[in-house]
Amino acid sequence: MKNNIYIIIFCLSPLFCLSQDVMETDRPDQTECSSVVQHGSVQVETGFIYSDDHSETAVGALYLQSFNYGTTLIRIGVFNAAEIRLEIGEYEKTKERIVSNYSSLEGFRPFVVGTKIAVCEEKGLIPEIAFIGHLELPFGDKKFVRKNEILPSFRFSLSHTLTPKLSLGYNLGMEWSNGLFPDYIYTLTLGADVSEKMGLYIETFGSFSKPEYPQSSFDCGITYDLLNNLQLDASGGCALNEATADLYISAGVSFRLPH
Repeated sequence: MKNNIYIIIFCLSPLFCLSQDVMETDRPDQTECSSVVQHGSVQVETGFIYSDDHSETAVGALYLQSFNYGTTLIRIGVFNAAEIRLEIGEYEKTKERIVSNYSSLEGFRPFVVGTKIAVCEEKGLIPEIAFIGHLELPFGDKKFVRKNEILPSFRFSLSHTLTPKLSLGYNLGMEWSNGLFPDYIYTLTLGADVSEKMGLYIETFGSFSKPEYPQSSFDCGITYDLLNNLQLDASGGCALNEATADLYISAGVSFRLPH
């Protein structure tokens, strides 16, 4: 029995090593941070999302409910100014009801690979800037994958330090979700450190494309650092117009394996 306990402690010990810097995560807000994972470190950010939406269609009321489990981002620091990004393991289950007709859809979302590259450090009015690029690969359950299509996306992440406890971050970019017209995406986040371990944020984000009505949402959330390399988070948001899901809630955990 003692040997089993020692083995468990040995396997989990990397999670509880204190590293010098408190990690920055891309969870739980929609604004990707402008910092890059340390060279030689691996950072895992995972959680779940629940969303629902009510709307009116030509044939009656539509109710859409969605669960996303294991929304996992793995960030690997390969250089001092660049990281490799892998989005894997996301399992989606969607239920739809129109009047009295029910349907459901579930399976693994496509595999995504990408990178984040530091462009410049913050200096005066010049923000810290990073470039993020992703490719959605046609690997996953057929119901979620566009056959033989690789869908790109990119964004620039920018951030300003307003005060020692207050920061402003924003993203601007494009993504191709249907292979035809790009979606232009934006995010804007105001974050505050309320203590050494706890952070809060408020955010607005959305997208617009040529054939569709613009989408706009608002959310807020909280992060709590159990350790320098172990963080919990919770967040929730709501729609600002009819083109977006009415609400969502999310919770997750992030950890970094120090080098």
